[in-house]
Amino acid sequence: MYSRSEELLNRIRLISDEILLKSFGNIIFEEYIIIPHYGNIILRFNINDSNYTLDDLDNYESMMNECVKDEFLVDFMGSVYKNVGLNHQELDTILTKCQVKYNDIVIPKSIHDNNIKEDARYLLSLCNLPIEQDVWEIQLEEEINLFILGNKTGMLGTYDSNEGTINVYELNRIQAEGLMKATIYAKLNNISLVKVLLND
Repeated sequence: MYSRSEELLNRIRLISDEILLKSFGNIIFEEYIIIPHYGNIILRFNINDSNYTLDDLDNYESMMNECVKDEFLVDFMGSVYKNVGLNHQELDTILTKCQVKYNDIVIPKSIHDNNIKEDARYLLSLCNLPIEQDVWEIQLEEEINLFILGNKTGMLGTYDSNEGTINVYELNRIQAEGLMKATIYAKLNNISLVKVLLND
C-alpha cells in the first residue's frame, strides 16, 4: 500500500508483531489499506490455520481491536471470511444493505487522518484532479491505484507522474460507506466483521 510516512509504517509493523505474538503465531499480517476519505487505515490479516469458526473470529478480532485501540481498524482477508460462509458474489448487495441498516453509525477518524488525507491530495494533484475529491483507497502495486468515491464502478483514467503511473478508478460510494459502518458496528459490539455481513 501507499504511504509517505515512515513513522506510520513502523507503527504498523509494531502492532502487527504484537498481534502475531498474542495469537501465538496464528494471525499473520497481510496488508494495510489506506482509506483517506474516512480518515482510517485498515490492517488486514490472515489465519495460519483452516480450522476456525465464527466464534473464533469474534475472539480473534476482539483481541486485535484491543491491540490497535482507536488507532487502526482490523479485518481478515476475504478468503478467511469465505471459509465461514460469506458469498463474495453477494457482497455488493450486502454492503448496500449495511449502509441503510447502520446509517446512524458514526465513523470516527483515526489519529492518522491528516497524514493520509495529505497523501491523497498529493496524488490527486499529480493527476491534475481536484484535491477535494473523496478518495476511498490508495493501493501501491507495480503502479499506484487511486480509488475515488462516486456513483458507479470503473476506471476513469491513467496518469504519468514523478511517482510513476497512477490509475484512477471510481468506486460505489454507498457500498464503501456500508463496509465502513459495518466495520465500526462490529468493533463496537465486539464481534467479527463477517458475522455482521452474514446477518445482512
